[in-house]
Amino acid sequence: MPNPNLSVAPAVSDWVPFKMPNPNHADIAVIFYVVFYWRFIQVHQRSFVTIRNIRYLNLKKSTLLTIVVNENLNYGSYFAVPNYNQSNVFNDTRSFPIVHQLEAGWNILKVYATSSIVLDMFLLEVNDSKLNNMIFSCKVICIQQLNFPPRAKSGVTPANMAQNSFFSKCAEVDNVDIPIYHPHVNAFSITARLPQYRTFANRRQANLTFCPHLTQTLWRFDNFSVTPFSKEIYGNFTFLTFQENNLSSIDINVIFRLKGEHTGSINTDMGSQLFLKFISVKNEVFITLRYKHRNGSMVTSGRKRFSESHLEQMWKIPDYTWIESDYNYIILVLYTKELSHLKIEYLRLDRRPFIPDRTITLFKSDNIIIEGVLVDMWWRGHERMTISIHSGDSHEGFTFLRLYRPVPWTQGYSQVFILYQDGNARFLPVSPEGLDWIPFGTSVILGQCKRDSIRPYVSITQVDIFPDDMKLVIFFKDGGYLRMTLKVTEDFTQAYFDNIVFLNDTSVYPFVTVRSMYVEEGNTDVDSIRVDDVKTLNVIDNWGSVVGKSFAFHRRCLSRHLTLSPDIQIDILKT
Repeated sequence: MPNPNLSVAPAVSDWVPFKMPNPNHADIAVIFYVVFYWRFIQVHQRSFVTIRNIRYLNLKKSTLLTIVVNENLNYGSYFAVPNYNQSNVFNDTRSFPIVHQLEAGWNILKVYATSSIVLDMFLLEVNDSKLNNMIFSCKVICIQQLNFPPRAKSGVTPANMAQNSFFSKCAEVDNVDIPIYHPHVNAFSITARLPQYRTFANRRQANLTFCPHLTQTLWRFDNFSVTPFSKEIYGNFTFLTFQENNLSSIDINVIFRLKGEHTGSINTDMGSQLFLKFISVKNEVFITLRYKHRNGSMVTSGRKRFSESHLEQMWKIPDYTWIESDYNYIILVLYTKELSHLKIEYLRLDRRPFIPDRTITLFKSDNIIIEGVLVDMWWRGHERMTISIHSGDSHEGFTFLRLYRPVPWTQGYSQVFILYQDGNARFLPVSPEGLDWIPFGTSVILGQCKRDSIRPYVSITQVDIFPDDMKLVIFFKDGGYLRMTLKVTEDFTQAYFDNIVFLNDTSVYPFVTVRSMYVEEGNTDVDSIRVDDVKTLNVIDNWGSVVGKSFAFHRRCLSRHLTLSPDIQIDILKT
């Protein structure tokens, strides 16, 4: 579908004398153009571009406008009649009849004029649904020619890559979801390299815009009165009701739903903090908290006292209280001498604060550092994995492990690999000279991932690590396993996988699943997939399924999110 909303509003005009033949008026041999305006525009891919309108202000004399792109593509001319003494009246050219196909990359649009004129806005239509104003105005640069030579040999049979991605405005959601299937894969590799675009930026901070589900607050009600006549208040999957007990007591009932493990969330497992704050308190108010536990019982918490000097109180609710599959209930039993004039500033439920991760160094040498990390709350509940170091000890209860390799330019170590208990593996090339660290981005779930929740996963029970050989053997809960050998150079980090044993149906369960983020071009962790270094797909388009032996997940357009997170290439090596 074409994008009709791209506009270029000239902030700075460059006007210089110029002379050129008029291409459209045979009755005039030569027109003297005294001024012109020029502007860089960028198209994301080869696209048809139509000039739908130019808005202008002409106060002086009749002016002929001629539009040219790249010196050789003429869009035609328009005769602008002046509006004498009407300084606030702008006119429109409407559509130019000629349409040109522009090549991907930078293009120069020029407007030649026979006399001075004020140009207010250009409206152009481009038949590229992924193009946006950031790219079109060259604020985001996209590169065209990228090469990802396959490592696959000619004798291997191709794998099948399927599209399960969905659109999201939140940059912290893994909405790119692409499993790769092969019935008889015996060896494959995953390679991480820096993006091929050139940049000195290392933007690596999280962006929680359009991510309300990632905030600490689970639900909130603001500025409401508590009376026997108060009406129900509705929120997002939450509503508030009031029930009078007697002249001095009233129940505030909150009924709400929370996301849990099925959606990859920890909200139902993690403990909560309930905050209530009055705007003012005339007489003392006492409130007792009651809530329904996931086991079906009603729990009564301590009574809190409110007064003019204590307008806010908080109740702590323990972990594993709430339920995902049904409504949750909170009842606040309120006592006071007089129920009138009770106004609450806010009532909100927050997730309790996280306890910081605990990191244990399991092995350290001049060549490698291995760490195990225990997190406070894990979305897979009580599942954890054991890490066993060859010729060393076994350690239980870890959520993820991470590996570091030395780098000569800092005399220190650079993180190159993380593996989570749910199978998510992240790879990094070593940090370039001059940077302390670069961010992870695209993940690859190793093994036959399950899809009984919105968030796909595997269950890793144990990882055996051989530090001297940089080898890891990964054992899955279903009995399968695979071996990984890690190679780290100054240019890339590469994992080679062999000794693969899968016990589930390989046509139903993929051997790897790629997870990443795409909001729009220029705000992605991946925007394109290069298949066998021949065909390029947009990562979010509905292309169904594609076969290939090499899949390079990369970015053509410089991203403002995790700018230096790596490109990831997956190659089928033996079948």
